[in-house]
Amino acid sequence: MFPPHIPPPSVSIAHHQMWFRFKIFATVLIASLLSGLVGAAIMLGWIWPVGLVFTNQGGVVTLLNRSGLNELAPEVTAAVNQEVLTIYQKLGTDGLTRFLNPADKIGEAMILTSDGWAVFPAKDFNVSAARGWQLLSSSGQLFIITQSVYDGRAGLTYVKITRPASATTTALEFTEARSVTFAPRLESISQVYVLVKGVWQSAVLRSGSAGLGVIPHLDNEPAVGYALDGVFPTGASVVDGGGRLVGFIKKDNIVLPGVIIDRLLPQVLSKGKVAYPSLGVQGWFDDEQPIIVGGQRQSGFAISKVLTPGGALRRGDVITMLNGEAVRPDMWWGALENAKNVSVSVLRSGKVIELTVPVMEL
Repeated sequence: MFPPHIPPPSVSIAHHQMWFRFKIFATVLIASLLSGLVGAAIMLGWIWPVGLVFTNQGGVVTLLNRSGLNELAPEVTAAVNQEVLTIYQKLGTDGLTRFLNPADKIGEAMILTSDGWAVFPAKDFNVSAARGWQLLSSSGQLFIITQSVYDGRAGLTYVKITRPASATTTALEFTEARSVTFAPRLESISQVYVLVKGVWQSAVLRSGSAGLGVIPHLDNEPAVGYALDGVFPTGASVVDGGGRLVGFIKKDNIVLPGVIIDRLLPQVLSKGKVAYPSLGVQGWFDDEQPIIVGGQRQSGFAISKVLTPGGALRRGDVITMLNGEAVRPDMWWGALENAKNVSVSVLRSGKVIELTVPVMEL
């Protein structure tokens, strides 16, 4: 018996080495082909690896196994569906029968209050065009829009609805439905559900923040959201396992958090408008686009434009502290809401400067 790495006396060394290299090449080729096939299957959604791992800002985290995702509980599905209104551009007719054409479907709205306020995502909103829109509830009741408030910064439209004059009953039958509740801020990987063609599909929401893609923006404008794993239609509603609204999908599968609606709804109901408390500046957070100061990444809010010239803040400042708290996108609203002035720490030309800045509504 000869050792495997030494050819027998009857075999030439050159032939043995050639055969050994061929076996290595064949093994690598087969492994590469298998890897390519598995990768293609994952991209097409045919299979999903168990315990997929990806790197996040907080380190390495394990993504939920898609095969282990649960469906939304039937009782939760029934309750959440009561909050959904399907929006159509118009009520069609063939001269005898009226109908809602699927081709005229715009999207879905979520009922917010028992007196008929609802919200839906809209990049642009035309009030005159919306007068002819029809909203259909899960119980089959038809509604029309009587009042609207458009929030262009968040890309949301709030509408007040009522039954049309032609309805056999004018009762707002959704008053028995559960008004939407909002999910708290999610800090870890979570299973959520996305409304796609009337069906709540399971999905995975990644931890951490994801930029909504508009830079620069008003300091208090919605800037970050959640990243969804998968591909879903823009504007779709997202809820958690309890049926609470997580938010609406913006472009690139980024979810606009529902807590933004929760913050602004009191203004809509009491004033019929939306205003953002602000320091009167535009820019971006480090979470959206890394800020570099002195060769190091700097957390905070970088100011690219001052909307009120002559104030304490300047273009190029980086706000690092707000009322003694390190700046983060999710703390900005709470610090400015109902405040007349706030204390800020800014980096300016390499120096830390303490300032008192007035709060305005924009």
